[in-house]
Amino acid sequence: MLQASSWSNEEVPGWRGVINHVDLVVADLATSGELYEAALEPLGFRRLYEESDSIGFGTVRNDDFWLRQGPQLMGDRTVGVHLALVATTNAAVDRFFQRAVTQGAQADKPPAFRTEFHEGYYAAFLWGLDRNHIEAVNHNR
Repeated sequence: MLQASSWSNEEVPGWRGVINHVDLVVADLATSGELYEAALEPLGFRRLYEESDSIGFGTVRNDDFWLRQGPQLMGDRTVGVHLALVATTNAAVDRFFQRAVTQGAQADKPPAFRTEFHEGYYAAFLWGLDRNHIEAVNHNR
């Protein structure tokens, strides 16, 4: 069994991921949309879809991350989720953090190496407008 801090999806032949997309229900779609659009751009995400009650972000052909205006059938608001997003460079983690804080996110842990997870783990953590814990991480592998 691999330890959580020692594995990498590059080590699994044919690995394609197990999560198709994530939805967060937010109190203010417009304001949250601006925050996430700014923060996710350095990670390669862009706004792909927009409807009256939702915004979909992702990369080409991959709508991985959705914001939905509350209330929804799944709840009034999503609170307390930890979501870690992959960055391909340390500079992208830095820009993610800076842009999110500029848009109103609350800083938790600024960009730094987090060797308690593993060598090369470079991450930043923040609290979104609805109290979800959002992380950008570059594994430097």
